[in-house]
Amino acid sequence: MRGDYASALTLYHAARKEAFLMGFGCNPVDDLLPHGGLLAGTVVMVSGETASGKTRLLLASALHTVRSTPCTVAYLHTQPRNAVAAMLASIDAPASQMARIRCYQCQSVLNLIDMLTTINSAVRDRASTYASGLRLVLIDDPGFLLSSLDGDTSANIKAVVIQLIRELAREHRICVVLTNRLVKGRITSAGLQPALGKASPIWTHVADAELRLRRDSTVPDVFSASIPAPRNVR
Repeated sequence: MRGDYASALTLYHAARKEAFLMGFGCNPVDDLLPHGGLLAGTVVMVSGETASGKTRLLLASALHTVRSTPCTVAYLHTQPRNAVAAMLASIDAPASQMARIRCYQCQSVLNLIDMLTTINSAVRDRASTYASGLRLVLIDDPGFLLSSLDGDTSANIKAVVIQLIRELAREHRICVVLTNRLVKGRITSAGLQPALGKASPIWTHVADAELRLRRDSTVPDVFSASIPAPRNVR
């Protein structure tokens, strides 16, 4: 009986680790997501217009993760290094926690591919304590890098990026959160369409869930979130 109990307990802890749950640290937003947060092995897309709070939400999830878990976070961005450094410096948190958030600037789509490949390899090989503890990868505005591509080259490069994102999520049980700018178009009732989906429909199937952010025009620094269409977590 004791052996059966020990086996069951081992399976329970293994299942807990497999379904590791994080969040944005904002209950109203987390409650919109399947399972009530950021689930290991899933891809979540955060969409919204410029200045709708997408980057702020990513930083909130990074901070919530290092505050509430021993896990590490990778933040891939297209912004100037000094801008990201200023944002991180404004966060009031112990240095030991902030050290578990690593930022990587991607100035081109090839930089993005190289970084995703490096992270995949490091996690697979357990190359460091940081890599072994990585459970959250944030990709801020990949559409900025991909928007300049066109033709067959565009489709091929996007397919590589998607494959690397899915590998992180499916094979390494990491939650990947990426932002998607809404640009002028004819798809939504507001005349906006996702930048990542503008040139290719394959982006539609990347995420397990999508959050749509909107700035409240009447109250400064107040944002709302919604899910445009329900999706099943694979």
